[in-house]
Amino acid sequence: MGSIITIAASTYRHKVGAKFSNPNSDLGYVENFLYMMDYTGDSNYRPHPALVKALDVLFILHAEHELNCSTAAMRHLASSEVDVFTCIAGSTAALYGRKHGGANEAVLRMLEEIGSVENIPGFIE
Repeated sequence: MGSIITIAASTYRHKVGAKFSNPNSDLGYVENFLYMMDYTGDSNYRPHPALVKALDVLFILHAEHELNCSTAAMRHLASSEVDVFTCIAGSTAALYGRKHGGANEAVLRMLEEIGSVENIPGFIE
């Protein structure tokens, strides 16, 4: 589990053409993930605490999601003894629905539309 953030951050940095950033053992899980993604060489760099807190809460919410749609799909398909590729395809397809993985995407679009804190009241109305 601990290596996942290193793999994800390294993949992101490779995609954007940045050099690999080593983990910082002085940082917590989420702070280290953001650090590895954004590190530019400044030895004093630390991710913004608000971003760390927001991502930490998001990770907790996802971890506490219990038996979500894609997990249920995988288990139901596996119980019918179909092959592993069909199970993965089915559970991945379940992630795509707007009430599952698509819901996260909709929230991100909404946050981009709002833009900043002062626009929230107008958006709510």
